[in-house]
Amino acid sequence: MTTLTLGTFTFQTFAVPERINGGGPQSLSEKRLVGGKKSVDAMGSFDDDIAFSGLFLQSDAELKIVELQSFKSLGVPLPLIYSTFFYLVAIKEFTYHFERNYQIRYNMVVTVIENLSNPVDDATNISYDDSINQLLNTSNSLSGSIDNTNITNSMTSVNNAFDQVPSVQNATTAQLATLQAPVQNAQSVVESETETLNSATFSGNLDVDQLADNLQTLSDMYVLQSVLTEIFKNISLIETGSTGLKITISGGSLYQLAARYYGDALKWTTIAEANGFFDPEIPAGVATTLVIPVASSDTGGVLTQ
Repeated sequence: MTTLTLGTFTFQTFAVPERINGGGPQSLSEKRLVGGKKSVDAMGSFDDDIAFSGLFLQSDAELKIVELQSFKSLGVPLPLIYSTFFYLVAIKEFTYHFERNYQIRYNMVVTVIENLSNPVDDATNISYDDSINQLLNTSNSLSGSIDNTNITNSMTSVNNAFDQVPSVQNATTAQLATLQAPVQNAQSVVESETETLNSATFSGNLDVDQLADNLQTLSDMYVLQSVLTEIFKNISLIETGSTGLKITISGGSLYQLAARYYGDALKWTTIAEANGFFDPEIPAGVATTLVIPVASSDTGGVLTQ
């Protein structure tokens, strides 16, 4: 791990934690049956609190501590991003140990509000176009919450472009190009507006209420940047011939994914070949990004590569 960001704050060098926990329990509802059997219903997966620590070894170490303290005091939701993991969290605990004015150790515990790096619910069979529409709906909702004229106008251009393409999955190269340009422009606009608001937020001239509002807006802006990036990546997959939905998953098997997307577990080989897999098992405990091709091939479950 080279960097970790929490809201507008970036942990670097020695401040980056050596390790960070993840995952959590599955909530189960158990009912005892006659004959020593059980009926078990899965109620959903919940993430444990995330704890990490590090060392600020730099001339502005005290200012870094003050900034993180302000995040904790305001108690607003913040995006937490590292590697391929992306969460919406709230700071539960922040402590530090002052050694020198340039050397301060810290400990952070955050509660996960939502795990945004999770794949879509496996119980739902979602087409490529449905997935894009869900991302667009999310981005429009965020844009409405942010209420920034430049961002609103850029998202209007994105929506107008998608309205002209009946199916992204079956779009021509020329049609895909008309989608990529407004999405890229929206990404640039959101990034620029985020930088402007970030500078204003930490200028030191805001009252507590305005600071809280700005931090909430910044949180929405960071999430919007991520959603627009996912939209652009998925369009690019179609354009380059990779054709398919891009998902991130931890654990499970290609059999399960093939059954879900193609209705046939034996077509796991299509996903394996598209992603360079030789084994149908997906590693647990780490985030694995996979491309699910639109078109499947019938090999009878035998991997030919």
